[in-house]
Amino acid sequence: MTAGQPEVAATAELDTLRWWLLRWGPRADSGVILAGEPDADGNGRVDAATLAVALPVLAMTRDFAPADMQYRMHRELLWDESSQAWAASAPVDARGVAASAHRPASAAATRVVIDALRTALAIGGDAVPEEMRGRWARQLDELVEARVSAG
Repeated sequence: MTAGQPEVAATAELDTLRWWLLRWGPRADSGVILAGEPDADGNGRVDAATLAVALPVLAMTRDFAPADMQYRMHRELLWDESSQAWAASAPVDARGVAASAHRPASAAATRVVIDALRTALAIGGDAVPEEMRGRWARQLDELVEARVSAG
């Protein structure tokens, strides 16, 4: 290999992943990225683990608005207000609407989201738009505090 080839390959892989997240990956009509291909009726699942990839990659490529859009849509579908924790996954219809109100919270899923937010904020740094950075940081702090309180 000549000098620069690993960097070129890594850049190409990052660009492929970026476009998968932005356009090519399976998604509901709402735009939320699905965890796997939808069924014949267009129904699928959203998964908190998607954020572990989407937030850091989109922060790295400075695609902050799409990162925030995915975060907000996943939060709407997976956040359990009563337990102050995230569900690991949930079924959605073709429009991206939750197919069930039942979303069992998961400590593991909440950790995934904590790590995704923390990593995206670290990668994006001061380039993350101020309002978004503030909201993500507040929600990260709330998640960490809720985990500490839960034991």
